[in-house]
Amino acid sequence: MFRLRFLPVAAGLSAVSRRYHGTAHHPKTRRRLVVAAFAGTAAVTASARFLWQRAYAEDSTSVKHNPRTEPSEREEEESSDSESRKAVASGDQEAQPEGKKKKRSGFRDRKVMEYENRIRAYSTPDKIFRYFATLKVINEHGESEVFMTPQDFVRSITPNEKQPENLGLDQFIVKRYDGKKLSQEREKFADEDSIFYALGECGLISFSDYIFLTTVLSTPQRNFEIAFKMFDLNGDGEVDMEEFEQASIIRSQTSMGMRHRDRSTTGNTLKTGFNSALTTYFFGADLKGKLTISHFLDFQRKLQHDILKLEFERHDPVEGRITERQFGSMLLAYSGVQSKKLTVMLKQLKKHFQDGEGLTFEEVESFFTFLKNINDVDTALSFYHMAGASLDK
Repeated sequence: MFRLRFLPVAAGLSAVSRRYHGTAHHPKTRRRLVVAAFAGTAAVTASARFLWQRAYAEDSTSVKHNPRTEPSEREEEESSDSESRKAVASGDQEAQPEGKKKKRSGFRDRKVMEYENRIRAYSTPDKIFRYFATLKVINEHGESEVFMTPQDFVRSITPNEKQPENLGLDQFIVKRYDGKKLSQEREKFADEDSIFYALGECGLISFSDYIFLTTVLSTPQRNFEIAFKMFDLNGDGEVDMEEFEQASIIRSQTSMGMRHRDRSTTGNTLKTGFNSALTTYFFGADLKGKLTISHFLDFQRKLQHDILKLEFERHDPVEGRITERQFGSMLLAYSGVQSKKLTVMLKQLKKHFQDGEGLTFEEVESFFTFLKNINDVDTALSFYHMAGASLDK
């Protein structure tokens, strides 16, 4: 570097020497000029060499220090890598205490779940049913009908629950049933004590059942009580089958009922009557029984119990308990929180309850019952506050 700086100086001195050499004619003058040029060149060379040696000495000292520091740096890097591996391993152990590791959703899965959430929120009931239903049943006469399983029904109303692969809009698992196979398969989709078992064959859900069940789930008890009183003509607190069908007009006032349009091309038309198993459940085998509001509200409570039970079992409870983080995901499923914020909240929940005991289904059901009646609790607390009364445990 410094030798390159010396070259222009030497070239300049030689040019001056050549110019004076050409104009001077006396030998002594020429000799003096040559000596001066040589001396200047030697001085510049010596100074450049001195500067180069000093710079090289500084570089060599810095280079010599690097090998001494490299081992320590390597040790620090190795220690940090080992610590990070331990942290990841410990995180994995916390995430799967019983050896079960939940598959992390990728970019494609997140986009699919966002699309399915939009279908749940904005599509017609016909499209929702056709998208989340997984079974097409063909009877012995060759006639086909699309059905949901209870798991399909829960998935259709639960956000961020991804539909199984290769099962989407108008994509079904085709099954052929006759009377014998139906009786053999009855316990495949629903338990005998489940309300879905009362819906008919194998606990499967038809399109009319789907509309009815979503109406029952989304309508408060008080609205049903008012509807029963309106259509109870004789005032005995009971309704017969014809009066109940008139009271079912309440389903057209729900968000699901208002979005529905009959689709004759797909066969998803809302039938005027009810499922024969439902009418038998409500009015007896001869359809001449009476339905009380308490019996109907008991049906609603059993349906909500079965839905919550399916959601609870979906988290794979260990010894009948789910973790606090899984319970938080159940609470936040319908909150509409963005996925990034939801992930942060669940991580914080996991951090605070690292040594938690978990929750049983009875505890989860009690809490959701409390949430269902939160408006009544708020009214009662406001009355206590207005009266100036104190609350104890």
